[in-house]
Amino acid sequence: MISHENGSESNGSRASTSALLDRLRVLETFTITEPVQAVIAIAQTLDMHENRVYRILAKLEQAGYMQRERESGRFRCADR
Repeated sequence: MISHENGSESNGSRASTSALLDRLRVLETFTITEPVQAVIAIAQTLDMHENRVYRILAKLEQAGYMQRERESGRFRCADR
């Protein structure tokens, strides 16, 4: 995180922090009792736009953290 002498953060670091927190919030929706989630359910739970949730899940899938079910399109945490 980039801090300035007066203790404030730059806009870029605030945006990066916000993006990271959004990804963590999405990951936290996956639990032992709900290991498979649909984009719409996550979006409703987090009060986040569906497109935003989908983009986050797609990035996490590319990085190997999520798996998408072929038939339903729902997501689950990947075995890592």
